[in-house]
Amino acid sequence: MASLAPGILLKLLDGMNTGVKPTSEHRSSLLQVTDIVPADLDEKNLLPKHGFYIKVSDSSHSIYVSLPFEQDDLVMSNKMQLGQFIYVDRLEPGSPVPVVRGAKPLRGGTL
Repeated sequence: MASLAPGILLKLLDGMNTGVKPTSEHRSSLLQVTDIVPADLDEKNLLPKHGFYIKVSDSSHSIYVSLPFEQDDLVMSNKMQLGQFIYVDRLEPGSPVPVVRGAKPLRGGTL
């Protein structure tokens, strides 16, 4: 069974700066979604113009990240929810928050 590893978020942030993946080449890091915030709502139809900010945690630290545009449907289709565990390949620099790459929701929702 997968479990959160305290400190993996710091390793992901370090990897963003150094280009080194914090886990082995064929493994992803497990994080938990603790908040989902629309980045910029359209006043007319209440859909976010610029995706979502996702707060992720490794059980000891948490940060906001954004999803790449092509993965916004994970939130819109409820495949990514509060409490959901997700596998993450890496973080990339972004503004105003890092961009998470390779986000894959863990089947079955939460652990």
